[in-house]
Order: sequence, then C-alpha cells, then structure tokens
Amino acid sequence: RPVGVDISKWQANNLETHPDEHGVNFTVLHNKADFIFVRAGYGGSAGGAHLDERVHQYMRDLGPLLQQEPKPFSFYWYLRDDVNLNDQANLFCSVINQYKYVVNLSPVVDAEVFVQSDLGSTQFIKDFDAEVQRQTGLVVDVLYGRAGQLNAETTPGLPEVLPELWIARYDPSLDEQVDEPWEEGPPEEYVEPRDYDEWVYWQFSASGY
Repeated sequence: RPVGVDISKWQANNLETHPDEHGVNFTVLHNKADFIFVRAGYGGSAGGAHLDERVHQYMRDLGPLLQQEPKPFSFYWYLRDDVNLNDQANLFCSVINQYKYVVNLSPVVDAEVFVQSDLGSTQFIKDFDAEVQRQTGLVVDVLYGRAGQLNAETTPGLPEVLPELWIARYDPSLDEQVDEPWEEGPPEEYVEPRDYDEWVYWQFSASGY
C-alpha cells in the first residue's frame, strides 16, 4: 500500500521561537512520501477561520518540488460547524486556487468538531463541500474523521456528497493491525464508521515516518 503524509503547523518548529523557518525537510519528505496532504487552515476553537500558520511557508518550499516532480497532492481543511461556513470556505478556496497548479488529489474536509445538532452538522458539512466545489471547480469527495464521532454526531447521508473516507484510527497498542482499521478493538460503534464500508486513506499513526 502507498504510504503518505499529512502535515500542518504542528509538525514544524515552534512559531514563537522560529517564526520565519519551519524546519521541515521537504526534499526528504517529497522523496519518501507516496502522497502528501497539507492543512490549508482551520476553524478556530475561539471562533473565526484561520489559515494554517505554516501553509504558505510550506508551499514556498514544497511547491517547486511538486512542479519539478509531481506527486499526488492536495489540501485539507479542519472544519468547525460553529464557525461561519463562508469564512472557512473562502480561505480554503483561496489556498487551493493559489496552488491549484500542483493539486491533483481531491481536497479533503476534516470534520472532527461537531457543536450543532446532528442534522445541522451533517448539512453544514454538505454545504461546505458544495461551496468549495463551486469556488474551485474541484470535486471534493473525501471526508476525514473518526468512527466514534461520525457515528455519534452525524446523521446518515454524508457518503452522498463525500463518498470517499479518510479514517483516523491509530493507537500504539495496535501495531499488529495490518488489514482494516476497524477490524480490531471494541466497542464496534467507535471503530467502524456507520455509513462507510471502505476507506481510501487510513491515518494509522500520529508519529510520521
């Protein structure tokens, strides 16, 4: 199976101590990863939509490598349903459109924080997806999430607009897990997503290479 990476400001030097240098060796990352995702931004826990503080620094170094030797690449957005939808979509699309020349994978909706009602949250994700597609012209068909949250805090119907799943399932005690991310570990409702039978991406580690 291909092994790739997703990266955000959390994988870089501390912004307060190294504001102008991220410390990520993108030459090594580009050589080793079979595919790459970069976080474009996020809905903030204190409100507002924000660009990832490292995204433009990352793309300054990664963009030329991807131009010279293209690899499967795209952006993801950490979505909060208690932050204005258009503000989040506008920032996400501004990043996608700026670097669309190296984007060749579907952008990803990272839906982990649900504050509204189940139905409201599900519709919010759908509306965000539609707005990103409208502004970028790209089909957004990948949902990132954890089974427990998706099962408990959304209603059925997300696969209609986000048919591909990026499942988060990682635990140091599951090192021998080799087939499917939801084959082991009760309770089942927190392991296997209700509406998806297959996965396209599996985040099986939080520690990288």
